[in-house]
Amino acid sequence: MDLEIINKAQEIFSDSYSLVEERAKNYANDTDNRMVDVLNVLITIAQRRGPELVIGESNVKALINEEALHQLIK
Repeated sequence: MDLEIINKAQEIFSDSYSLVEERAKNYANDTDNRMVDVLNVLITIAQRRGPELVIGESNVKALINEEALHQLIK
């Protein structure tokens, strides 16, 4: 399953995958989560709101919080 998530992220983020992966790793380390779990959340956000949003936002915590708020008021 981890490999599937990584492959899907590579497909969605293409040339920017390494940037998104690095951000996911950093956030995962800061929050004691697995990188692939964070990456999976970022994939979900990209599928709902576009990969450009995920690629353009360097603050993963803010991005996840914004998405959670967006889902609450939707």
